Amino acid sequence: MVAHRGGTVRPRRAASRGGNFRVLFPGADPSAPRETVTSLLLLLAAAGALLPCSYRKAGESEIAPHGACASRAADGAVRIGRSDLRLLDYGPDGLASVFVEPATWVYVRRDGATLEVLAFDNGPDDFSDGRVRIRRGGKIGYADRSFRTAIAPRFDFGWPFEKGRALVCLGCVPAASDPGKENHSPVSGGKWGYIDPDGREVVPIRLSREEAIARIPGR
Repeated sequence: MVAHRGGTVRPRRAASRGGNFRVLFPGADPSAPRETVTSLLLLLAAAGALLPCSYRKAGESEIAPHGACASRAADGAVRIGRSDLRLLDYGPDGLASVFVEPATWVYVRRDGATLEVLAFDNGPDDFSDGRVRIRRGGKIGYADRSFRTAIAPRFDFGWPFEKGRALVCLGCVPAASDPGKENHSPVSGGKWGYIDPDGREVVPIRLSREEAIARIPGR
Protein backbone atom coordinates (compact mmCIF):
# COMPACT_ATOMS: atom_id res chain seq x y z
CA MET A 1 0.00 0.00 0.00
CA VAL A 2 1.12 3.52 -0.73
CA ALA A 3 0.30 6.33 1.72
CA HIS A 4 -1.54 9.28 0.21
CA ARG A 5 -3.19 12.39 1.57
CA GLY A 6 -6.71 11.67 2.64
CA GLY A 7 -6.29 7.91 2.80
CA THR A 8 -4.44 4.98 1.30
CA VAL A 9 -3.86 4.18 -2.36
CA ARG A 10 -3.83 0.46 -3.07
CA PRO A 11 -2.02 -1.06 -6.03
CA ARG A 12 -4.67 -2.15 -8.53
CA ARG A 13 -4.74 -5.32 -10.54
CA ALA A 14 -4.84 -5.25 -14.30
CA ALA A 15 -6.45 -8.07 -16.22
CA SER A 16 -4.23 -9.93 -18.67
CA ARG A 17 -4.95 -12.59 -21.27
CA GLY A 18 -6.17 -15.86 -19.86
CA GLY A 19 -7.85 -14.21 -16.88
CA ASN A 20 -4.63 -13.72 -14.90
CA PHE A 21 -3.84 -10.55 -13.05
CA ARG A 22 -0.71 -8.56 -12.40
CA VAL A 23 -0.10 -5.79 -9.89
CA LEU A 24 0.13 -2.22 -11.12
CA PHE A 25 1.37 0.58 -8.90
CA PRO A 26 -0.03 4.10 -9.07
CA GLY A 27 1.17 5.78 -12.25
CA ALA A 28 2.12 2.54 -13.99
CA ASP A 29 1.12 2.04 -17.63
CA PRO A 30 -1.38 -0.87 -17.87
CA SER A 31 -0.21 -1.58 -21.42
CA ALA A 32 3.46 -1.92 -20.46
CA PRO A 33 4.96 -5.36 -21.07
CA ARG A 34 5.25 -7.60 -18.03
CA GLU A 35 9.05 -7.56 -18.40
CA THR A 36 9.10 -3.76 -18.18
CA VAL A 37 7.07 -3.73 -14.97
CA THR A 38 9.25 -6.46 -13.46
CA SER A 39 12.43 -4.54 -14.31
CA LEU A 40 10.99 -1.41 -12.69
CA LEU A 41 10.18 -3.29 -9.50
CA LEU A 42 13.68 -4.78 -9.36
CA LEU A 43 15.20 -1.32 -9.87
CA LEU A 44 13.12 0.15 -7.05
CA ALA A 45 14.08 -2.73 -4.76
CA ALA A 46 17.79 -2.23 -5.54
CA ALA A 47 17.49 1.51 -4.94
CA GLY A 48 16.33 0.89 -1.38
CA ALA A 49 18.85 -1.84 -0.52
CA LEU A 50 21.26 -1.06 2.31
CA LEU A 51 24.96 -1.20 1.46
CA PRO A 52 27.88 -2.00 3.82
CA CYS A 53 30.35 0.82 4.28
CA SER A 54 33.46 1.89 6.16
CA TYR A 55 34.44 5.28 7.52
CA ARG A 56 36.40 7.12 10.20
CA LYS A 57 34.42 8.09 13.28
CA ALA A 58 34.95 11.51 14.79
CA GLY A 59 37.90 11.39 17.17
CA GLU A 60 39.28 8.15 15.72
CA SER A 61 42.28 7.66 13.45
CA GLU A 62 41.37 4.50 11.54
CA ILE A 63 38.76 3.76 8.91
CA ALA A 64 36.66 0.77 10.02
CA PRO A 65 33.56 -1.11 8.83
CA HIS A 66 30.29 0.21 10.24
CA GLY A 67 27.70 -2.09 8.76
CA ALA A 68 24.98 -1.14 6.31
CA CYS A 69 24.93 2.65 6.45
CA ALA A 70 24.31 3.59 2.81
CA SER A 71 21.78 3.12 0.02
CA ARG A 72 21.24 4.29 -3.52
CA ALA A 73 18.39 6.62 -4.35
CA ALA A 74 16.26 6.08 -7.44
CA ASP A 75 18.50 8.53 -9.33
CA GLY A 76 21.59 6.47 -8.47
CA ALA A 77 22.99 8.87 -5.86
CA VAL A 78 24.51 7.40 -2.69
CA ARG A 79 22.68 8.28 0.52
CA ILE A 80 24.17 7.90 4.02
CA GLY A 81 21.91 7.08 6.96
CA ARG A 82 21.17 9.93 9.37
CA SER A 83 22.59 8.14 12.40
CA ASP A 84 25.88 7.61 10.56
CA LEU A 85 26.03 11.23 9.39
CA ARG A 86 26.29 12.22 13.06
CA LEU A 87 29.28 9.89 13.60
CA LEU A 88 31.46 10.85 10.64
CA ASP A 89 34.77 12.64 11.03
CA TYR A 90 34.38 15.89 9.06
CA GLY A 91 37.54 17.75 8.13
CA PRO A 92 38.19 21.51 8.22
CA ASP A 93 36.54 21.72 4.79
CA GLY A 94 33.35 20.18 6.19
CA LEU A 95 33.77 16.94 4.24
CA ALA A 96 33.99 13.32 5.37
CA SER A 97 34.80 10.32 3.19
CA VAL A 98 32.99 6.98 3.19
CA PHE A 99 33.81 3.76 1.35
CA VAL A 100 30.63 2.06 0.14
CA GLU A 101 30.87 -1.55 -0.95
CA PRO A 102 31.56 -3.00 -3.39
CA ALA A 103 33.91 -0.27 -4.69
CA THR A 104 32.69 3.30 -4.24
CA TRP A 105 34.27 6.27 -2.45
CA VAL A 106 32.04 9.22 -1.65
CA TYR A 107 32.58 12.60 -0.04
CA VAL A 108 29.83 13.53 2.41
CA ARG A 109 28.67 16.87 3.82
CA ARG A 110 26.97 17.32 7.18
CA ASP A 111 23.65 17.96 5.42
CA GLY A 112 23.84 14.50 3.82
CA ALA A 113 24.83 15.60 0.31
CA THR A 114 27.25 13.15 -1.31
CA LEU A 115 29.67 13.10 -4.22
CA GLU A 116 30.88 9.83 -5.71
CA VAL A 117 34.52 10.13 -6.81
CA LEU A 118 37.31 7.99 -8.25
CA ALA A 119 39.52 5.92 -5.98
CA PHE A 120 43.20 6.88 -5.73
CA ASP A 121 45.88 5.21 -3.60
CA ASN A 122 43.30 3.17 -1.65
CA GLY A 123 41.26 6.25 -0.80
CA PRO A 124 39.04 8.86 -2.43
CA ASP A 125 40.55 11.05 -5.11
CA ASP A 126 41.91 14.25 -3.54
CA PHE A 127 40.75 17.72 -4.43
CA SER A 128 43.47 19.50 -6.38
CA ASP A 129 43.14 23.05 -7.66
CA GLY A 130 39.57 22.87 -6.35
CA ARG A 131 38.69 19.93 -8.59
CA VAL A 132 38.15 16.21 -7.99
CA ARG A 133 37.64 13.46 -10.56
CA ILE A 134 34.25 11.83 -11.06
CA ARG A 135 33.05 9.08 -13.40
CA ARG A 136 29.60 9.13 -14.95
CA GLY A 137 28.45 6.83 -17.74
CA GLY A 138 31.98 5.50 -18.14
CA LYS A 139 33.44 8.97 -18.75
CA ILE A 140 35.71 11.10 -16.56
CA GLY A 141 34.82 14.62 -15.47
CA TYR A 142 35.58 16.95 -12.57
CA ALA A 143 33.52 18.38 -9.71
CA ASP A 144 34.22 21.27 -7.33
CA ARG A 145 34.02 21.42 -3.54
CA SER A 146 30.34 22.35 -3.63
CA PHE A 147 29.75 19.01 -5.42
CA ARG A 148 28.83 20.85 -8.60
CA THR A 149 29.99 19.29 -11.88
CA ALA A 150 32.58 21.82 -13.03
CA ILE A 151 33.71 19.90 -16.13
CA ALA A 152 31.20 17.52 -17.71
CA PRO A 153 32.29 13.87 -17.93
CA ARG A 154 33.47 13.47 -21.51
CA PHE A 155 37.00 12.10 -21.27
CA ASP A 156 38.04 8.46 -21.43
CA PHE A 157 40.65 9.18 -18.78
CA GLY A 158 41.99 12.17 -16.88
CA TRP A 159 44.69 12.79 -14.28
CA PRO A 160 44.19 15.03 -11.24
CA PHE A 161 44.82 18.75 -11.69
CA GLU A 162 48.33 20.00 -11.03
CA LYS A 163 49.43 23.63 -11.29
CA GLY A 164 46.18 24.64 -12.93
CA ARG A 165 45.99 21.95 -15.60
CA ALA A 166 45.04 18.29 -16.02
CA LEU A 167 46.20 15.74 -18.59
CA VAL A 168 43.20 14.08 -20.28
CA CYS A 169 42.59 11.76 -23.21
CA LEU A 170 39.94 10.78 -25.72
CA GLY A 171 39.87 7.32 -27.27
CA CYS A 172 42.39 5.82 -24.84
CA VAL A 173 41.82 2.30 -23.50
CA PRO A 174 42.93 0.38 -20.39
CA ALA A 175 46.58 -0.62 -20.62
CA ALA A 176 48.18 -3.88 -19.56
CA SER A 177 49.45 -3.62 -16.01
CA ASP A 178 53.18 -2.94 -15.67
CA PRO A 179 53.79 -1.77 -12.07
CA GLY A 180 57.55 -1.94 -12.53
CA LYS A 181 57.57 0.62 -15.30
CA GLU A 182 58.26 4.20 -14.22
CA ASN A 183 55.48 6.68 -15.04
CA HIS A 184 53.23 3.80 -16.09
CA SER A 185 49.83 4.99 -17.29
CA PRO A 186 46.64 2.97 -16.59
CA VAL A 187 45.53 3.67 -20.18
CA SER A 188 47.15 3.71 -23.59
CA GLY A 189 46.54 5.04 -27.08
CA GLY A 190 44.07 7.80 -27.87
CA LYS A 191 44.58 11.53 -28.21
CA TRP A 192 45.92 13.59 -25.29
CA GLY A 193 46.00 17.18 -24.18
CA TYR A 194 45.63 19.47 -21.17
CA ILE A 195 42.60 21.33 -19.82
CA ASP A 196 42.28 24.15 -17.29
CA PRO A 197 39.90 24.07 -14.27
CA ASP A 198 37.09 25.41 -16.47
CA GLY A 199 37.52 22.62 -19.02
CA ARG A 200 39.19 24.74 -21.70
CA GLU A 201 41.93 23.04 -23.71
CA VAL A 202 45.30 24.64 -22.98
CA VAL A 203 47.05 21.96 -25.04
CA PRO A 204 44.71 20.64 -27.77
CA ILE A 205 43.52 17.07 -27.25
CA ARG A 206 44.99 15.69 -30.46
CA LEU A 207 48.50 14.57 -29.48
CA SER A 208 50.11 11.40 -28.20
CA ARG A 209 50.61 11.29 -24.44
CA GLU A 210 54.35 11.94 -24.82
CA GLU A 211 53.76 14.87 -27.19
CA ALA A 212 51.20 16.44 -24.84
CA ILE A 213 53.52 16.15 -21.83
CA ALA A 214 56.37 17.69 -23.84
CA ARG A 215 54.22 20.78 -24.44
CA ILE A 216 54.34 21.69 -20.74
CA PRO A 217 57.77 23.12 -19.87
CA GLY A 218 59.31 21.93 -16.64
CA ARG A 219 56.69 19.28 -15.93
